[in-house]
Amino acid sequence: MDIVKWLFLLVAISWAFYLYFIKNSKEELEEDALILNNQSAETVEKFLDFSKYIFVTAFIIFRLDVFLWLLMFCVICIMILRFPLLPRPQAIKRLVIGSILVVLILTCLRVPINDEHFKKWIGQKYMIHCITDFECVKVYTYINEKEELRTTSDLHTVTEWYTDYYFVFSKVNMTYKHEDNKESSIKAVNIGGWWFGGIN
Repeated sequence: MDIVKWLFLLVAISWAFYLYFIKNSKEELEEDALILNNQSAETVEKFLDFSKYIFVTAFIIFRLDVFLWLLMFCVICIMILRFPLLPRPQAIKRLVIGSILVVLILTCLRVPINDEHFKKWIGQKYMIHCITDFECVKVYTYINEKEELRTTSDLHTVTEWYTDYYFVFSKVNMTYKHEDNKESSIKAVNIGGWWFGGIN
């Protein structure tokens, strides 16, 4: 499966390279007012557009946040390159609005739309590993009287689990019972890919 993803990305890179560096796209760029007076600046902008396309494609395929940060870097660089082409007040306004839109879009893209991200978070933070949506295991590590490292576990039965997705953020509420029938819950909110919350 990974080979197919890499092959798909290679095809996308080849196609983008053809569009940006081989095919004569001067007329299209003139229509979009992207031609810069300085030839070197034009080349840099073309390369950034090429990179932007690749990072979007790579994120769609691999769902790795690093590609989103690289995409944001490319977009901001393109806006800075176009800065001298506009009157200063208008350029500053576009740069601020553009930066806000980029951050908003990246925030929305990083909000998880499934529970796998949440499961990974509680596994790293609380050592609670959910085998299924109905059972989770809490792993404890301790040192006994003989100063030996020991590991034990506690089976949690999930009684309630719901996720609400609001495009710019998501909420998760998971309620579970311990082996002694004591009930606990984890309430968390994800904003821009970061989880905030705790056990109640």
